[in-house]
Amino acid sequence: QLMVELDRMAVMRILADTTNRIAEGEVLQLLHVHNPDTDEAAYLRVIERKTAVLFAAGCQLGALASDADITSQRSLYDYGMALGYAFQIADDLLDVEGTTEQLGKPAGADAGLEKATFVKLLGVEGARAKARSLVEQACQQLDSFGEKADLLRETATFVVERRS
Repeated sequence: QLMVELDRMAVMRILADTTNRIAEGEVLQLLHVHNPDTDEAAYLRVIERKTAVLFAAGCQLGALASDADITSQRSLYDYGMALGYAFQIADDLLDVEGTTEQLGKPAGADAGLEKATFVKLLGVEGARAKARSLVEQACQQLDSFGEKADLLRETATFVVERRS
């Protein structure tokens, strides 16, 4: 309803594309359940569509709503993508390292469902290093914004340091 009220085709396009990609991610994830041959590239395709595109769309829509130029919109989209990947990897780590009380859901559920995760693919330390690298990539996208983007940088750091 808000998209129609705003009468901005760009907003509608972003949300429609994002919705389609999320649906693709759900299908891809189902295709990889119980698949021991799922590799890092395949898992990245899943989390791109299930998580990263949602973060990216939110960042891009914020830039669009503030009438940011196309370069800024792209930088914020790329920030959101890297942040979304990092968020999912941190979630994979929490599933292994967190408690049910911390998570608000059963700890270890991913392993029980035989889902591909970065922890399963790279181990705990490899997954943690990948998440940190993605946060660095996300923050690099904010260089042109200077200190105006400090809250976004703090958000990126929080994503990989959170415990729930």
